[in-house]
Amino acid sequence: MGIVKNKNGIAKRNNIIGNCPLYLKRKLPCSSIELTKSIYFIFINLNSLNCEKLQVHKTNKITITDYNMSLFKYTIEYPIKTSISILYRWLSNPSELSEWFADNVNIRNDVLTFYWDGSEQKAIVLKNKKDESIRYQWIDDQDTERYFEFLIQVDEMTKDVSLIITDFAEDEEEKEEGLLLWDTQIDNLKHSIGI
Repeated sequence: MGIVKNKNGIAKRNNIIGNCPLYLKRKLPCSSIELTKSIYFIFINLNSLNCEKLQVHKTNKITITDYNMSLFKYTIEYPIKTSISILYRWLSNPSELSEWFADNVNIRNDVLTFYWDGSEQKAIVLKNKKDESIRYQWIDDQDTERYFEFLIQVDEMTKDVSLIITDFAEDEEEKEEGLLLWDTQIDNLKHSIGI
């Protein structure tokens, strides 16, 4: 997938995704994407942004990496065949998070504690829009720009639901590990929801 740069410094990247059931039009940190059933076009202003990597996976998942910070910020999109309210509940409620994200999740004084195989990690909710998005930050990352976010996107024409995850990594290796972890977590989520 190559980049063609025009005289104004705008790059156009295009590709075909077989049977992609998604439609997405929204602003991302490094580009604006419009995705239709089988063709997408990406416009990146290469003069003002340092968006260096775009990956389209055969599983209809898009990964965009923004290198503008000391951390890698990346976004992944997964088609999820369920209603918005059901998906939001599975992303925000401790009892549902315990079914797919961690072994157990408790909340006390607005701090969520996630338990995995004898270890625990605490997080807070930075931003929450009912049936739209929820952004978490690990307590250990409070002095950084690092967070992870679940955004629910609905195709205006087909009403297909997508889950868009934003996360951070310190380097390319951590990002690749994060992508594999999110793939596993979303498989667990789909199984827990029953899809």
